Formats: sequence, structure tokens, C-alpha cells
Amino acid sequence: MAAAIAAAADDSIVYKLSALLEEVRPSAAALRAASEAADAVAGLVKRIPTQQATHEAVAGFVRDLGLAGEKLAFTFRPPEVVRVAGSHAAGGAVARPDVSADLLVRLPKECFHEKDFLNHRYHAKRCLYLHVIEKSLRSSPLIQKISWSTFLDEARKPILHVYPAKEIAELPGFYVRIIPTASFLFNVSKMNLSTRNNVRAYTKDGINLPTPKYNCSILEDMFLEENVEFISSSVADWKALQEALVLLKVWAPTSKMWTKGLVIQPTKKRTITKEDMVCFLKTFDVVICDVSGHVNLASRMTKSAFIELQDEAACALNCLDKCKDGGFEELFMTKVDLGAKFDSCLRINLKGNLKITTSSFCLDDLAWRKLEKDVQSLLQQGLTDRTKMIRVLWRSTPSEWNIMDSFRLVDIGPNPENRDEKEDLIHVVDQLDFCLLVGGQDPVSSSGALFEAFDSLAKKLRLLGDVPLKISTVQPLDPDTRLCFLLSLILWHMKKGLLRGCQILQLLACDH
Repeated sequence: MAAAIAAAADDSIVYKLSALLEEVRPSAAALRAASEAADAVAGLVKRIPTQQATHEAVAGFVRDLGLAGEKLAFTFRPPEVVRVAGSHAAGGAVARPDVSADLLVRLPKECFHEKDFLNHRYHAKRCLYLHVIEKSLRSSPLIQKISWSTFLDEARKPILHVYPAKEIAELPGFYVRIIPTASFLFNVSKMNLSTRNNVRAYTKDGINLPTPKYNCSILEDMFLEENVEFISSSVADWKALQEALVLLKVWAPTSKMWTKGLVIQPTKKRTITKEDMVCFLKTFDVVICDVSGHVNLASRMTKSAFIELQDEAACALNCLDKCKDGGFEELFMTKVDLGAKFDSCLRINLKGNLKITTSSFCLDDLAWRKLEKDVQSLLQQGLTDRTKMIRVLWRSTPSEWNIMDSFRLVDIGPNPENRDEKEDLIHVVDQLDFCLLVGGQDPVSSSGALFEAFDSLAKKLRLLGDVPLKISTVQPLDPDTRLCFLLSLILWHMKKGLLRGCQILQLLACDH
């Protein structure tokens, strides 16, 4: 009897998965229309004429990279290679509702000097090359609009979102992402992740420090085509993997392993040694080695983000194991807010902090990523093992980003054309959110531990004397009045230590 029930549950899950896959996958006609749109954009890019490119067009971007006054002009030449990549090139791994096509554009070697890998010169010219493409595409009647975004949220690596004029009824909002690649552009030996310094301003006590994240940023572009080719060829004829990728795309947005590093090189062609992996793990929090063996695909992932991912994966497997048929709805049909996963969500406002706004925007890493890491470290020191998980998140780059202002953003409030002053993006994107997960314990019974935890945290954060810390939001998860006691407790401690003399902007109690 039990076996029959289990079999029936399995059949039900298979049926629901098949129905979900059919629902989220675009029709063959829609995919053909998307491919034709991507090909049309590719044709326009290939036909852009040779012309002079000067850095004045992206002066703000160049300034914030620390290259003001540098000679960065070059003769623009059409890209050597333009190819569709991503899910559209890999076969049946496209999933609605957010559908886009990736267009890889190979930067011509003639536009760069041998040593342009130093001091963000590559990133500046990469942006300038994209600006010429943007300017040319805007004049085409085949294009409805173009916007700037970033590659994996890295501000020094912008990309273009191109929206075709002809809309696809089944794929509203479809766009083409233009992503530059740098195949064969620089010597790989100059990009050693553990020893090489390629940003001369990145020093400590007068000694140049290695720049692994900066180097990896360039290597990523150098080997992007090779990695795309490997993934596309692996997925193209593997139906089960295609379906798994579609389900992952459905599951991931509703929700937000390995311990020794992961290598995706084919075993027979593996060039990574144990010593190489040791160097990777000393340099990065999380390691996924690409097919070339030179790039860490997880170079941007923090340890706390990885812990959250592991927790999500474990919860998903546990849900499927315990809920059986009901686990399907829990995983794929239920959207969960970030705050609902934690017991407390607080916001630190860093607006006007001179330590941040006067520092270099980019050295080895982006300035706000370093701050994110520092606050995470302080919180963990203060709370030690009293919490199960802490996540610190810097608010992402705004969707409407004007590359002419680089890391700076024009006020887009009422009548922006009448505003003379511009605000630094670092001023607008000025919030650090941190979330605390107690671990399922009753908030009141664990309040003594929290009392000590916040006292210890306040002592640690008092060291940041030049930071005008404020609480703009506190969101308890349980609307029950018992949790109001916990909220008052947290607030009292914050005001006593962390927020002495600072304004509390807003308190919100959210019902979940």
C-alpha cells in the first residue's frame, strides 16, 4: 500500500513537472522570432563603419576608473566575431517570463595596446567600444530602445540591452544583451590570479598587492567564448540537462554543494593541479574553475552568499523528500521574499560617508563590495555563533543607468531636466541590508542571547566612528505581539550603542 502511494506521488510530480516545463517554455515560433531578432541586431553591429572613438563620450566612466587625462582614443573597427550565445544557442533551455538573447561581440585586437590590461585601461576602452555600438544602433528603425546594464552586477563591465522595434507577442519585453569578449587580446601569463598586480594604485605600505578579482574580470572576457562553446555543446543534445536548467530558472527567482572547489574541465583534458586549486581557494571564497582552467566563474560570490545557496538547496531537497507531491508547489509555485527567510532585517544608511565617497571606486574590487565584506565581518564578530546565518547586501545598480555619468546618476525625480547637480551613484546606492537568522528558536526565549549579541555587536560597530549609521527599516517576520518585544529589545540596544545620537528613520512591521 505504502509503495503504491509513493509511486502515485512520483507520477503526480512527473506530470506536474512536465506541465510546468510546457508552460514556461516558449513555442517554436516565438523562439524563431527571437533568433531572427538577435540575428538582425548582430547584422547591424557587423555593419558599423570604422570611425574614431574618443573617451570624452564616456568621460564620467573614465574619471571614476581613475583615468582622467589618459589617452584612450582608438580607431573603432567592426567586431571580428558576433555570435548568439546563452540559452538560445544551447537549445531548449529558454524559460519565460524573462527572456533575452546574449550576443557576444569580440573586441578587435587593433583597438588595444599590448599593456592595456593595466590600471583599468581595458575596461575604459571596452566601455567606449560599446558606446560607439550604442550610438550607431540608436539611429536604426529596427531598434525600439537601448539601455545600459552591467555584466553580473560588476559596474566596471557595462553591457547593452537592445530592444527590437518588432515585438514578439509571446515574449513581451524581449531584448538582446550585447556582451563584449576579449579572446586573444592579452597574454594570459600577465594575469596570474595569486601573484600579479595589474592596478598599480593597489598597495599596502608601499608594496604592490595581487589583484585577483581585477585579473579575473579581464580573464573572464578573454575566455567567455570558449566557456560558452563548451556549455552549448554539452547542453545541445542533452534533453534532461536542458529541462534541469529550465527548472533552475523557475526555482531560483522564487527563492532569493561543494567545499573544495569545482572544476568543469573535461577529465581527459584537465590541466588544473591540486596546487592550482589550493591557490584558488586561498584567493577566493568560492571556486568554480572554467573550462580553460584560468578563470574562477564564482569570483564574485561571497562566503555568506554561498552559505545561503547551500541552505536554499538543502531546504529544497528536504521539501521534496518530506512533502513529496506537495513539495512541487512549495518549490516552483510559491514566491518567497528575501526578508521572509530571516528573523530580522535591518538597514544601515551610509549616505554622506566620506570614507566611501572619497575613496577610489575601483581597485582590485569595487569599493562598495569591500565595504559589504567589512560589515559582514563586523557583524559576525559581534554576533559570533548566536545566529545561524547573516547576509549583507549592497543595493544593486539602478535599472536606468546613464553610462555618460558612469558610477554617477542624474536625479530622476520630478523635472530631472531642471536639476543642475548630479549625485554620485554611491550616494544614491547607499544602503547595506543585513539579515539575521536565529535558527528557528522562539524569539522571546532566545532574547537573552540576542540581548548579549547586540551588545557585543554595538561595541564592534562603535569603531566605525566616521560612519553616520542609521536604521531605516526593521522588519520582524512574525506579526504576533510577542515579537514586538524582540523589536523593542533590538532597538533599545541599537540606540544605546550603535545609534547613539543618530536618527531612526522608519520602523516597519511586516506581516508574512
